[in-house]
Order: sequence, then C-alpha cells, then structure tokens
Amino acid sequence: MSHCFDLSEVTLQNWQRRKVDIEPDQQNSLGSYSLKNGEKLAGRSVLGNFVLGTRVPDLSGKFQLSITSLTRKQFLSFLPSGENFLPLTMFVSFILRDQLAWDLHLGLAPEQVGAMRLGDNKSALLGWTSFLGTPEERPSVTIRVRS
Repeated sequence: MSHCFDLSEVTLQNWQRRKVDIEPDQQNSLGSYSLKNGEKLAGRSVLGNFVLGTRVPDLSGKFQLSITSLTRKQFLSFLPSGENFLPLTMFVSFILRDQLAWDLHLGLAPEQVGAMRLGDNKSALLGWTSFLGTPEERPSVTIRVRS
C-alpha cells in the first residue's frame, strides 16, 4: 500500500468493534412460536447463547487502514472526492479475499494544518479540513468505506 501510493506511514488495525444487524427471522423472542403451514412449532428462544435486540457486537469482520503524516495535497487526494480515493478502495477490494468492513483513517502532518480562508474550496471543506482552534491531537478524519 505504501509503495503503490508513495506513503510513509501506513498501518492496519485489526479487530475493530462494530455492530452487525440480525435478520428479523433470526432474532430471538421470548414466549413466541413460529408458525409453519398453520401449525405451531417450537419457540425461537433457545437459552444459552442468547442475544436480545436487533444487533450483535462483532470484532472479527472489520479493520481500519490508517494513513498518517500526510501532506495537505495527499490528504485531499484520499478524501472521497479526491483522485486517490477510488484507486485506494479498489486496491483494498482487490487484495482482500473476503469482503470485510473497513474504515479509512487519514491524518495530517502537524505542520500541514493551515488556517481556513473563505472562498478557498480546498481549505474550507467543513468536516474534512477545518479544525477549531489548536487541536489537542493530530488532525484526522475517519471515513467508513464499507460497513
């Protein structure tokens, strides 16, 4: 990845927590029965590994790709509207055997954070390139690429 896009700091964090939706026909419910051909079948609640709700936590199906210490030009190129976003996502899809969920974390190098100027569509991208005051942490954004 770092070689293809000429990047200095690329890391991969596995085991990222996410919540996965449970299909309605797979959800447990107490005190209810399933009907098949008008006939009552056993209830869907099997005590043991029991999940209440419509979502379940998952740690095995998501990772985060972090690209940090980016110049301002590189940072803009990896945003969803930039020229490197689609090639990067296609490259990750190509090398993945299983289509896992993943996030892209982009971090600006500290000296690359500049002031916002009205009328400049590169420095005033609200939520992407504008930061209030002096950030305590390195300015960064996380993009949910595939959930």
